[in-house]
Amino acid sequence: MVDIVSSEAGIPRPEHPLDRPNGTGKWFLPAFAVIILGGLAYVGYALSQDLTSTVAVPWILLGLALLIALGFEFVNGFLTYGQGASAELVAMATIASADYLGLPVSTTHVLSSGVAGTMAANGSGLQWSTVRNMLMAWILTLPVSICLAFVLFVIFRQVF
Repeated sequence: MVDIVSSEAGIPRPEHPLDRPNGTGKWFLPAFAVIILGGLAYVGYALSQDLTSTVAVPWILLGLALLIALGFEFVNGFLTYGQGASAELVAMATIASADYLGLPVSTTHVLSSGVAGTMAANGSGLQWSTVRNMLMAWILTLPVSICLAFVLFVIFRQVF
């Protein structure tokens, strides 16, 4: 495999937290796994306690939403830490504001915009072709979703 960004080409390779020469990265994954497993154990315990006293379906869905959110945030952590935190804070504030105002927003669109903003601020090579594709997707999402839902509803109404 060819290393596109290498120090041989005169461009320094970005440092990854797990590639530190002083060995601090070797404890990161085990410590992170213990923290995640501990959190999942606590969530499981708390949900099991709540399930015994109330209706189960909302609590199961809440647990599923929490697991999905944990996975989502874990994947987003592979941006640099500053970029990840900035994008997440912007997404949180934007979605909370839209919810308060009763405006529908796409969390994916908001977060990807936050990531693009951090990349532009960091100077880490915002790819304008990708931004153009994102804009086209945002413009087409609403009418295509409306048409698709309309067609599926008509089909399902006839079948069921």
